[in-house]
Amino acid sequence: MRTSLSAEEIASYRDNGFLVCRQFLDSGEIATLKGSILEAIETMGRRKIAGAGADLMEGEDYYDRVYTQRINLWRISDAVRSIMMRPELGRMICDLEGIDGLRVWHDQAFIKEPFANPTTLHLDTPYWSFFSHHAASFHNGLTAHGAGVNMTTGRRIAMSCAYMPTGSHFNGQQNILPTGYFNSLKIGDPLDNEAFNPIVYRRGAIA
Repeated sequence: MRTSLSAEEIASYRDNGFLVCRQFLDSGEIATLKGSILEAIETMGRRKIAGAGADLMEGEDYYDRVYTQRINLWRISDAVRSIMMRPELGRMICDLEGIDGLRVWHDQAFIKEPFANPTTLHLDTPYWSFFSHHAASFHNGLTAHGAGVNMTTGRRIAMSCAYMPTGSHFNGQQNILPTGYFNSLKIGDPLDNEAFNPIVYRRGAIA
């Protein structure tokens, strides 16, 4: 995994809200991650969130035909967890955003099936259970993005992970949170549950 950043890459991210990070993973890492993602998805049936989480099931409506979506694979796959939880990756994202620490919000596999519906332009952060200008993956959570129809007979497979700055607070929306945990929260409560949103990196922390 390439986690070093140039000053130009940091500046580009902060200007544009996203970063194209070439050779981020090597071919071996990509093959291992892809295989692990597909294996994890196979165990989930129509359930969208792995492990504890909101009880979301894949249905037959328009949005369900945009892509096959499975969330929080880090909870059931050692290989996914080993990539998404790497402290050096956390440090890289903190450097891009200019923050001191972050937690996993959720990872997410997207499979754009052949001739699936397009992904309309959208922002991520308004859907989540916290608000921050520094929520990020390799685009900022307030960067508009989308994806066109897959006009091939092959699956278009992608994986991302969203990260939440440490010190974030609950805004009243459930999103992916388990129902019991969601019901225990009040607006303004810190989102600091290590079981659901573990810390990936914090500056000055002792390993």
